[in-house]
Amino acid sequence: MNAARGRLKTILHRELYESVDTLLEEVRCPLRETVLWRYFAALNKTRSWPLERYMSKESINGLLHNLEYFEYNDPHSERCSWPKCGCNFKRVVENAIDETAQLFNGLCLGEPLLQAHRSFHKH
Repeated sequence: MNAARGRLKTILHRELYESVDTLLEEVRCPLRETVLWRYFAALNKTRSWPLERYMSKESINGLLHNLEYFEYNDPHSERCSWPKCGCNFKRVVENAIDETAQLFNGLCLGEPLLQAHRSFHKH
């Protein structure tokens, strides 16, 4: 069970962090520090990030549920001239939830979670 939990954490972390890596390595936007700070602050408000802090206190179901409340305020009032800077972090988090929930279901640990997640996004 711990190995499965660790794998789910790895998937969730990878999905949440991949866009950050792109911003750090490829984007030269003058707002990138603000963008990253707001992203991490918004993740922190969900009480799911940093994962290391909350994994010991929450179930995977709980973390994914908390991430459903992610809200990001983009500091760009207009589209940035750097194409990779316009990251939709709300979609990044939704994808992370989907990927983790699918693996959770694939491990036969959470069909009710996946159904609840799909139901949530229909509304």
